[in-house]
Amino acid sequence: MRDIEFRGKARSGKWVIGNLVISAPQKGSLSDRDYYIFPIEEEGMYIVDPKTVGEYTGLKDKNGAKIFEGDIVKNQYESAGKIVFENVAFKIAKWSCGQFSDSICVWQSQIEVIGNIHDNPKLLEASNGE
Repeated sequence: MRDIEFRGKARSGKWVIGNLVISAPQKGSLSDRDYYIFPIEEEGMYIVDPKTVGEYTGLKDKNGAKIFEGDIVKNQYESAGKIVFENVAFKIAKWSCGQFSDSICVWQSQIEVIGNIHDNPKLLEASNGE
């Protein structure tokens, strides 16, 4: 069984990993909610930007770093791809070399997390030749 964890960026700019709680809608709008992460290793809670929230895939890269939805990874050929959740599975969106991958499980031992789409979007753009 895998650990269920989420990562999100707090208003302070700090990345927080822990349990995710989404508040009930405010003023009748489904989009008007607060997202909170309760860190695993410390007390308290953080309000996080919902656009930055990503789930832990349950896998680690070749260096032992946890892989989260929204991470940018590269393979041994220096091609980069973005981790996405699609059709009930975590996948690598189109590699910069043009290939697609069905599941990150296939690449787990060969990929390395090099950043994420929120802090390092240019990593993906640069690898895609843009």
